[in-house]
Parts: sequence; C-alpha cells; structure tokens
Amino acid sequence: MKFIEILLLTVGISFDSFAVMTCKGAMLPQIKKPQLIKIGIIFGGWQALVLLLSNFALIHYLGNFIMFSNSISVSILIKILPVLIFFGLGIYMIWKALKNKFIHERREEDLLLRDIFILAVITSIDALLVGIGLAFLKINLFDSMLSIILINFLSVIFGVYTGYYYGYEQKTKAYTIGGIMLVSIGMRVLLNTLFS
Repeated sequence: MKFIEILLLTVGISFDSFAVMTCKGAMLPQIKKPQLIKIGIIFGGWQALVLLLSNFALIHYLGNFIMFSNSISVSILIKILPVLIFFGLGIYMIWKALKNKFIHERREEDLLLRDIFILAVITSIDALLVGIGLAFLKINLFDSMLSIILINFLSVIFGVYTGYYYGYEQKTKAYTIGGIMLVSIGMRVLLNTLFS
C-alpha cells in the first residue's frame, strides 16, 4: 500500500469525525477560534493516537504470532481481514448516510471539552479498526504520523465550520464520501491480494 493510499484511508475515516463535528458546528451561535483549536487537538489527536497505537501494537503482536504459526488458514485470514474491515467500515458509513438520522438542532453556547472527548472516544472505533487492518497488511504508520494527525485535526476544524455555515445536513455527504473511499480502498486491497 502506497503513502497516498494510507492518506486516502485516513481521510476516509476522518469523514466520520467531520460529520460529527458538522452537527456540533450547526448548533453554535458563534465559533470561538481558541476553543476550536483545543477541540481539534483533543478530537483529532485522539483519533490519530488510537489509529497509530492500534497499528503499532498489532504489528508487534502479529510479528510474534506469525513466527509461531505456519498455518495456511492463518495466512489467508490475515490477508482477508483488512478487506473485511475496510469494506465493513465503508458500508457502515454509507448506511449511516442513507439512514440520514434526524438531528434535533438546539443552540449550544459552547462546545464542552468533556462532551468532545466522549465523542472522540466513540468515533475512534473506526480508527482502531483501520489501524488493525493496516497492521494485517504489515504497514507501519510511523512514517505517516504527522500527516495522520494533521488530517484528523483539519477534519474537526472543517467539520465545525461546515456545520456552522451550511447546517448539519452536510453530514450525509461526509458519510457517503468517506464510505465510498473506504470501500474503494478495500476493493484495491482485495485485488492486490488476489493478483499478488
């Protein structure tokens, strides 16, 4: 998997954060830039941290596991799991777009950091799974770390601004684009697995 594909995968999962923050931005009477920077660091930083840690931990664990297992079925499972993860996440995001859950807009004077952290933890499941999927592909994300942090940070900032100016309805587009990106990358991984 090339560096650009890793970045596209990161952008794909960051659309989940973007969609959540779009809903939050739609409820703000005004955007306070210092608070927005803190939110970007907390939310985006947590997403990047979960992605990187799940990747690093599993690469280390898989390295030890593969040394002791020469089974063909384990080898096939390790090649298929990333495809299932990327497809599953992509289809789930598209389903969320089609479901188009109604959000009851109510004005929030501030974005509480505690609430933001809770949302970051909830949405980091996508990042956790992608980190695991990339570990199965033996891709270490250390070289991409700064890009991953920046992408996640910017998705939060742009999400708040998008919601503030255009409303929470933009979340549907975000889920659709992110879902399509994840399914496409899953398809590419599948083709590489079949023809390599």
